[in-house]
Amino acid sequence: IPAHKEWLVPSPEVKMIASPLDVPKWKLKDELEFAYDFQKSFGRLEEEIEYNKRYKVRLATDTEKGLKGATMGLTAKLQRPYVHSIGMNLSRAAGATLKYEVNFGEDDLVKAKANWKLKGNEACLELQPKISEQARLTMKAMGKPDGSKPKILLGMKCEM
Repeated sequence: IPAHKEWLVPSPEVKMIASPLDVPKWKLKDELEFAYDFQKSFGRLEEEIEYNKRYKVRLATDTEKGLKGATMGLTAKLQRPYVHSIGMNLSRAAGATLKYEVNFGEDDLVKAKANWKLKGNEACLELQPKISEQARLTMKAMGKPDGSKPKILLGMKCEM
């Protein structure tokens, strides 16, 4: 490589996706994904299994975190009036996070999400009112019950 300019040489990211557990008879769907970036020497492995389009298990790890940083996510789409979905993420490093999502009004006029990280006792609340067919406002507040100032983020999502 001339003058040791390695960044000029294209370095691929290889991604393989397979579905070894797809069984339509059992209403089981899965996606196994392996990706490796040769330039960054970074790889990740994810497995997502879905049952009956309502229950989902997701396992993930990467080469930086290894097995100690592996995460597992469980989600159930209940689609009830005050509970659209509930879930939990588990990780050795970050601990457990509980998730709750609810949609209000016809055509999901307002989406509300709440997350609570048990390790560190941190909560996050997000509201997304729909302002048009292609746009939603996003209001997010994160904080701890220790009296510290909460972080508040405002944004907008647009689909084009």
